[in-house]
Formats: sequence, structure tokens, C-alpha cells
Amino acid sequence: REQIYLFDFMRHAHFRHTDGSLRPVVKYLFAIPNGGHRHPVTAAKMKAAGVKPGVSDLFLAYPHQDKHGLWIELKVGKGKPSRDQLAWIDSMVEVDYLAMVVWGWKSEVDSVDAYLGGLYTAAGVRLRIEQGRVV
Repeated sequence: REQIYLFDFMRHAHFRHTDGSLRPVVKYLFAIPNGGHRHPVTAAKMKAAGVKPGVSDLFLAYPHQDKHGLWIELKVGKGKPSRDQLAWIDSMVEVDYLAMVVWGWKSEVDSVDAYLGGLYTAAGVRLRIEQGRVV
């Protein structure tokens, strides 16, 4: 559910490209359907197709400053990252990606905002979340 809230927000979010133009975040942000419980046959097929344990939930495929992109593991409540997830994050950091664990979709918005240097509406108005509300 948190990921759905995140994408509902991000469908309206843009960032400033290096040429000054506004670009939609969702053009570069996608979810990785890696987790969850699956039927053993489906899990075996996914593994054979290259699915790996620990890969982060979301990836922002946009290089910024000295990083190649942003990997985010989204947790809710008291959820904790697994060893595989922490190992994935460490391996991505080693090769110059920014990678992190966040708790809740609002923290994820804050992380994307910080990484891209600001989020805006299509009209160029700054987007922020204050006290749980979009302003």
C-alpha cells in the first residue's frame, strides 16, 4: 500500500533536468517485484529468470551529481531489512549508486526530493510534504 501512495504522489512530481527543463519522476522511477510470497512453481520460474533475493524495492534510473542512480528499500512499521537487502545496498554503494532503506512512503518522497534537488508540479511549483500533507 505504501508503494501505491508513493506512485500516486510521484505521478504529479517533476524535477529539473540539467538543461533546466522539468521532467516527470515516474519516467525514471520503477518498482521491482522481487518480494512477497509466491507459489513454489512461480518462485522457481522467477529465480530461473534472474530474480535475486535482496534487490531493493524501487530504482530511480537517473544519474545525479556523482551517483549513477538511486536504489530504495521501502519498509513499513517496524519492518527491518534482511541480510540480503543490506548486502544488495552495500554492493550498489560500492559501484557509486546511492542506496538506502526508508520507512514509509513520505520518507521515500523526501529521499527522492533530496537526491534530485527538489520536486515540482508540471507548472514548476515546488512540492513538499509537511505534517503529512502535500504542500
